[in-house]
Amino acid sequence: MTSEHIVNRILKNIEGDYDKSEGGFLYDLVKAVSLELSSSYEKQDRILDNGFALTASDNSLDKKVAEQGIRRKASKQATTTVVFHGEEGAKIPKGTKVSTDVVSFITLEEKTIGQNKTIEVSVECEIPGTIGNVKAGRIKHIPVTITGVSKVNNPNNVENGYDEEVDEELRQRYLQKVRTPGTSGNKYHYINWAKEVPGVKEVQVESPSPGQVLVTIIDTDMRGTGSKLENDDSKLTVNVKNHIDEKRPIGATVQVNLAAEVTININVKIVINTGLDSVENIKANIFKNIEKYIKDKAYYEGYVSKSKIGSAILDTYGVVNYSNLLIPGLNEDEMIVIQPKTVPILGGITYDQVKEQSS
Repeated sequence: MTSEHIVNRILKNIEGDYDKSEGGFLYDLVKAVSLELSSSYEKQDRILDNGFALTASDNSLDKKVAEQGIRRKASKQATTTVVFHGEEGAKIPKGTKVSTDVVSFITLEEKTIGQNKTIEVSVECEIPGTIGNVKAGRIKHIPVTITGVSKVNNPNNVENGYDEEVDEELRQRYLQKVRTPGTSGNKYHYINWAKEVPGVKEVQVESPSPGQVLVTIIDTDMRGTGSKLENDDSKLTVNVKNHIDEKRPIGATVQVNLAAEVTININVKIVINTGLDSVENIKANIFKNIEKYIKDKAYYEGYVSKSKIGSAILDTYGVVNYSNLLIPGLNEDEMIVIQPKTVPILGGITYDQVKEQSS
């Protein structure tokens, strides 16, 4: 209820002998009271909302889902291996800090540089979450001088840091559990168990034969076989299988795989307005818009639509028009059907022609 509505209700109950005009003493007094009452009503509504999984948030949602034994997935610190370069015999103490231009990593072990003048050392990001997911070569600073050490770098991309599970993802896990309850190791049990593992976004389960369970997973970036997580020391598929093995019924044989990726490649001509944005930015935003459609909608709808990709192109700021949109693999309905155990990803966009206009 708005403060204006409360003011009007209160003034209607006051006799007409008093000055109730806006700006008067009585009006200002009532207005102050109405603001407090309006705030109280909002807080009451929020208390009510926090009692239901569909509308609860933050700690209230944590408490609600805990009733079903569900916990919010915690953030995870990124880990990787860096290579120190320097003189033979130089020691790298445990706890040494190295960094990118943005975030720092801490060494997890003490190592000594050998005859080849290099040594690999395990490190962990100081801050949990995807902030620690950096490209190869970005870890290059040593804030504190170490005698005999000249430089450091990370030879591989770092992609195993996870942010804390957001409210909407937690809410969907809760709703899936209560709407499709897992019992006696049924299909939904395996889906729920797999989704409890950090890094897992979607799950498909089938039983090719009695006693055999095949679990297919998609990571939080909606990637499958192309996920770099499979190159880490702790593979996502291994983590999922170990977690399921702790909970599954005795006798079941479980196999966990990443979904096969179906790459969507696009060829198109576009007309753009360079008075609104640069060619490079417009192309980058076209890619982002199509990728968002494929990740957020296509997988769940079960198909990649040519018309919806066209809409994503037109929705890009700076795009005037497009033509000759070609997508290999379309069926007669101009869509690519997503088969079981697969996930669509955007490959590349080739521009036959980029016609530029100015405002």
